[in-house]
Amino acid sequence: MKPGVRCHFVRDGGCSIYETRPDSPCRQFSCGWVDSDSPFPDSFKPTELGVIIVKTTWRGHAAYRLAYGGRDLTATELEWMMNFSRQTGRPFFYEQAGETLGYGPQAFIEDMQNKILRGIPLFESHAASR
Repeated sequence: MKPGVRCHFVRDGGCSIYETRPDSPCRQFSCGWVDSDSPFPDSFKPTELGVIIVKTTWRGHAAYRLAYGGRDLTATELEWMMNFSRQTGRPFFYEQAGETLGYGPQAFIEDMQNKILRGIPLFESHAASR
């Protein structure tokens, strides 16, 4: 199991070892689509979207990373995320053609550019912080 590679235990119905899945990363991971306060539509279910929604933060507020899980976002899906970001102020990262990109307020873009210049990771995953 590693980022950007579909887990070999995933089958059409979901995880084939769900009851015995390992603690890390599986049991510690919190999918942004499944959360009780998830703002995402049914079409963003990871098995439908081909992307895994990972909660992260920016300046102490909610942000998201849409991690590659088998395919890039379509133009329609990306537009939904951009509209969501504009309405809520929540920025997001996504992968397109193997490149990590971001979208959000101008301050977010400037923060990310500064991190790149300083060699600091762009985002903090909250997968293990439960």
